[in-house]
Amino acid sequence: MLIPGILSFLPLIRDSKTKMETTMSSGGTQFLRIVGLRLLIALLILVAAGGVYLVAQTGRFERDRTELEWTSLSRTLAVMESGPVPDSWSAGVFVSESGINKLTKGLDGTKISFDLQSSDGEDTEIQLRSLALHLEPGFAVGDISLVATSKRRGVYVDFVGQASLSFREISNVDGIPNAIFAVQLLRLEPDIKWYSFGLAVRGYASELLAAGTAAYLSEKLQISVPLLPELSFDLGLDKEALLPVREPKDENYVVLGIAMPPKTMTKKIAFSHPVFLKGGVWLLGNVGDAQRDLKFPDLTGRTTSQLEDEIKEMRAKVETLTPPTEGDVSVWLQGQPVTDMLREISELPEANRTATIRTVRYKGFLTKASWYDDVLGNGGAYVELIGDSAVSGTIHASELSLDWVPDVGVKFAGTLVTDAKVNIHAHVDPLVGGGAGTSVGMLGNGRVALDGTMGASVADIEGHKVLTLKPSLSCKPFAFTAKTDGKLKMAGGWASVPSVGIVVKGELGASSLPEQLLLSDLPFVIRGRSDHGKPFVVETEGRRVQIEPTWVSASVGIVPSATVTHKDGMSLSGAMNVVYSDTYPEAYDRGKEEEKLRKGLAAGSGAAPCGNPSVAVTIGAIEIGKNNDLIRLLKEVSPAKLAEWAANPAESFRRGEVGRTLDRIRNEVSPEKVKEWLENPGDSFRRGDVGKAVCSVLGC
Repeated sequence: MLIPGILSFLPLIRDSKTKMETTMSSGGTQFLRIVGLRLLIALLILVAAGGVYLVAQTGRFERDRTELEWTSLSRTLAVMESGPVPDSWSAGVFVSESGINKLTKGLDGTKISFDLQSSDGEDTEIQLRSLALHLEPGFAVGDISLVATSKRRGVYVDFVGQASLSFREISNVDGIPNAIFAVQLLRLEPDIKWYSFGLAVRGYASELLAAGTAAYLSEKLQISVPLLPELSFDLGLDKEALLPVREPKDENYVVLGIAMPPKTMTKKIAFSHPVFLKGGVWLLGNVGDAQRDLKFPDLTGRTTSQLEDEIKEMRAKVETLTPPTEGDVSVWLQGQPVTDMLREISELPEANRTATIRTVRYKGFLTKASWYDDVLGNGGAYVELIGDSAVSGTIHASELSLDWVPDVGVKFAGTLVTDAKVNIHAHVDPLVGGGAGTSVGMLGNGRVALDGTMGASVADIEGHKVLTLKPSLSCKPFAFTAKTDGKLKMAGGWASVPSVGIVVKGELGASSLPEQLLLSDLPFVIRGRSDHGKPFVVETEGRRVQIEPTWVSASVGIVPSATVTHKDGMSLSGAMNVVYSDTYPEAYDRGKEEEKLRKGLAAGSGAAPCGNPSVAVTIGAIEIGKNNDLIRLLKEVSPAKLAEWAANPAESFRRGEVGRTLDRIRNEVSPEKVKEWLENPGDSFRRGDVGKAVCSVLGC
């Protein structure tokens, strides 16, 4: 390309020669003219030679691009042909072009040099100035600029060129899988301008290119993309539930603690070769035994022309796959592995899926009623919790079934079974025979059928954005009953009450089930230096190379923003947050921080409760609740009422609760009996048919 340009100067040289011949006639002048022209021609030829040299270098690196692009495209296509992307994979992380460049930005200013022990006197230091990548179908390529410096030679030279990003391996760093990508030069040339004729600069640049030193050092530049290490569910539960029992609710309540022992279920994810698309790259993996034996083709035996033709064909096939377009990062989770892990919960021993109930604190009364009689005065009844373990018990899931429903999520159905013990103190003053109370323990149980769905949701927990698997179900009615055969001892007439009970009614909804953490914005920390801030040293091909970025540590986090449920799974879009620091956070432990988030989710759900339950207490067959059946009955058997019955039994029969039995006990309401009742109401009441009728209900 440079030779025609140089030849175009020859007419100008001839014109210049003609003009000089007509104006200069002396022999000395003629000699200088001839020498000057020859020097000018020699100089132009030298420039042309340098240009030809650079063109030759460019061509050699272009050959490298063809092979690299063919290899990357063929492997991308092999992954695509193994099954739909990403739907057929258990999990995947898509990093957009903007996300990749956020990571490569951290390479700016990085210095690479030979370790002194293996340098063989070569003191060249390469410093990356910039790398801007474009992700094409099957291949990542971009412009690169760097500077090479040699203190020993006292010279430096700028280089510009083109580089690709090649996948190296999946490497575990502190238990976290990282996709490692390396910079690979495609073309490199000296960026020589006004100082083009500096022989030291030209010689140094030629030496670095010819010896491969520039390429060797530059290709030690790498970036790491942290990936999802596993699917993980934590069955541990520790939350408190507030149970208001009567008005005023802030003075009458019970706080129950519900806990389940920690039990973490995990499925490791094994990631495969990336899929390079226009605008980003997919990193896909499977859980457990669902690994794929991918067969990658070999380019051996293919000519450059064949490679170029196949590149066009493969590129056209890769272009048919549409990449995600939202955010720096997209995360894919297939529905079936999630469902299978949840299904394994139902197969665990009952102890691992049983929650315990305990009393955290309580205040006020479970129920309290007061009444007044014109003859007998004030009376009443109340029931309260007693002791540090006033309420204790268990809740466990049974008959659990789970299935993945396309475009909905995980559908579940099952039964929650509750068994509990309640310790109470009950006191009754019935206006007849005095009042007393005692403490008793009650045993009870309840069952509630649950059915609903679980889907991906973005939540805020303790200042962090998290992706969770969140239950969604409508409120379901439940009833919990507890009774005891203990006796309430009553002075002056009541011998005992055969049974005391509690009935709790309400609705159970999504707030009763904990969300499961799938992903959080907690950053992954990448080291940029070794201990004490020294450069990393890597050994390759018997030589040691020092790599020194401008930062000591980098924090890479994914901030969830939106989720979508698809036919075969769930996807999340989010921003990539990359922060570079001059220090390393020694005290930071991502695993422990994530455990805090899990506990925070277990302690409370974002779902609204279904409303406050109602609590009623039963004594015998009569319920002390809104209707106050016991109070009405006790008023009916007061001495004043008995005298009224004696005077007008027919009318009392129609009005009173006990009056309905007077057709069987008319002999008991004679004036003599009434007088006896008035003198000794307790004893007379127990002996009479009225007392027997009441005692048959309440016990005497």
